[in-house]
Amino acid sequence: MKLPELAEQLGIRTAKLRKRAAAAGIVTTDRAGRYVELPEDAAQRLDQPIRAITTTRTLGASQGGVGWRIADSPGLPLEALGDPAFREAFTILRWQRERRLIALLRADMLRLHAHLSD
Repeated sequence: MKLPELAEQLGIRTAKLRKRAAAAGIVTTDRAGRYVELPEDAAQRLDQPIRAITTTRTLGASQGGVGWRIADSPGLPLEALGDPAFREAFTILRWQRERRLIALLRADMLRLHAHLSD
């Protein structure tokens, strides 16, 4: 089933369902912008508010490899670089690295500021 069909089945707009799918880490289109087939459990996963989807994904990632993250691995395998299905996973990893870097920079700035104000 593709995204527009699922949106009609659930009775919500396609744009809203696309946002839910992005929050759940489900790829809905290919690089050319054409809709792709959704996973079998997509209807169940996307028939909930976006806040619940985001919370589920965050808890899954923090519990050691549930969902898109591969267990016992520092990241995704090199074979996934060319696979469009892993695009969302790479984006999420990039955001996580960016947030960690920003947190480290802020901590350093606060330490520097405290040191200079003494």
